[in-house]
Formats: sequence, C-alpha cells, structure tokens
Amino acid sequence: MKRSLGFTIIAALALASCAPAGAQQPEFDRRSLMHDGASRSWGEIIPHRCRIEAQPCPVIVFLHGGGGMLNGVELAQRVGMAESAPGRDYVLLAPDALDQNWNDGRSEIAGGIDDVGFIRAMLGDLQRRARIDRERIFATGASNGGMMSFRLGCEASDLFRAIAPVIASMSVDLVRSCSPEKGVSVLMIQGTADTLMPYGGGPVAARFGSRGSVVSSEQTLELWARILDCRQSPTRSRLGRAGDPTSVSILRYQGCSRDGAALQRWTVEGGGHTWPGTRSNRLVERMFGPTADFTATDVILDFFSEAGASR
Repeated sequence: MKRSLGFTIIAALALASCAPAGAQQPEFDRRSLMHDGASRSWGEIIPHRCRIEAQPCPVIVFLHGGGGMLNGVELAQRVGMAESAPGRDYVLLAPDALDQNWNDGRSEIAGGIDDVGFIRAMLGDLQRRARIDRERIFATGASNGGMMSFRLGCEASDLFRAIAPVIASMSVDLVRSCSPEKGVSVLMIQGTADTLMPYGGGPVAARFGSRGSVVSSEQTLELWARILDCRQSPTRSRLGRAGDPTSVSILRYQGCSRDGAALQRWTVEGGGHTWPGTRSNRLVERMFGPTADFTATDVILDFFSEAGASR
C-alpha cells in the first residue's frame, strides 16, 4: 500500500517524541489471530484479578496513530496508558494496524481492510480467556487511531460503551454513514493549532499528499449531540495553569437521553498534534504546536469510569 515517507517520519516525530517511556514499563503479552486472510496482532495486559476473580473487568482498546513508527504497545507506554489502565483494573488491548494505518472511514487510507471486524474478533478471543465486563468496553486512540475510535462508535455501538478520540475528527465519509445502534459516550480532545488534523476541518496532513478530509471539530460535536439526543445547553469551564502556553476549554453536555450517554469536548486552545500531558522537545513543538499541561490519559480513564457506571 502506497504511503508518504515524509508523513511517516512526521507522524513518528509527533507521537514518538511525546515523552520517553518510564523507567519500568508493564509487560504486554503478544497475541495474534487470522482475520480476513491476514494475521492480526496485538499486545495485552490482563490484571491478575481479571483472570481469577468472579468480578469481571472493564476493557480498553487503545489505537495507535497512522503512518508512524510506534505500534500500539509502544504508544500506550509513552502516554502512560500501559501503567495507568491496568492500575485501575482495566484490561488493556493495544492492537496493530496493517501497514500502519487504520481503516477509519477515509477511502484514501487502508481501504478494504476490515478493522472493525478484526477488533470484534480480538475482543471475542479475549472473552474466552479472561473475565471481562461486556457492558464496559471502551476505545481511545491518537490521530488515525482516534478517527478509528469514532468509527467503532458508529459501527460497533453494540460493543463499545464509550470512545475517547484524541487529536482526531471524523472523516467526511464517516459522517455521512454514522448511525450507531446504541448510545455511545464520547470524549473529544483536540488542539486548535493542530497542523495535521485541522480543528476547523479540511484535508488531513495536506502537505503530504491525499489522505482524505475531516469535518470540523464543531461539526463532529454537533453530530454526536444529535445522535445522543443532547437537548440541554452544554456547561462550559476553563482549565489553565501558569507557564502553560495553552488553555483548555471544556464543554460538557448534561442529560443526553440516549442510553444514558455523555458527551464532552476538551479544546486545547493553541495546542498541536500531541497527546496532552506528555513532554515534547522544541523541534516537535515548533512543527506541531505545544501540548497542554493536563494528563489526557487520566481524563480519559475518569471519563470511562463515569460512562461505565451510567448504564
């Protein structure tokens, strides 16, 4: 499959340079299965109690970005998900895309690859080996992985209780077809100065060739407000810290009537194509904008905990 070497290098810089891995990282087990004629792989961490105790555990599917040099395990380690999620007794699955790109709904990227079916098969494999709570399965990811999270919300709402796309909007094609069977809670985290995933909509990574287009963050939010039947006006708050070049505007919809779902957007004003709460070097900040001084991983886990308790 054809892809831009320039985009591969840029994507790797944007996400791989976020932060060095911690001194001691939890170990992932590697798993694989055959799906749609291809060998598909992932890393997983199953907390000990999820193997032996009667109480089932929630599950997070963590999706890496596209075109980069980090697989799901490596990115999960770098943003702290590998440590924090199992620490809260989540089973963590970090799957790998074929040819480094998820089929997130753009016809230009990974067309014809059944990634939704693969993720369903991966969860089925897990269910045969661990005690999991099928009412508390969640998805999050960065960039192309965030866009894939949106697709799971649209097409696998029977499995996923909530999604949390980071530095991602929905593709133009996916917006046209998105019609989830059930209500899915949605947390969006985006930066207004993102040079790869335009906050106001338009071509993705435009300077690296044809990689499809996304709608604006506002259009994405409005779509999910309609889908989830969020009729009340959202509440607004701000988050800012001394020395942080960004500020964060938080919008929360209350009382969405579809299946008790929730909808939030954390807008990083002045933020770039980075996972908030991770450290980046000056070169990366010049190329992609600064990151915010809040920990997106913790915000996502808190959101999933609330979403899981609401059904």
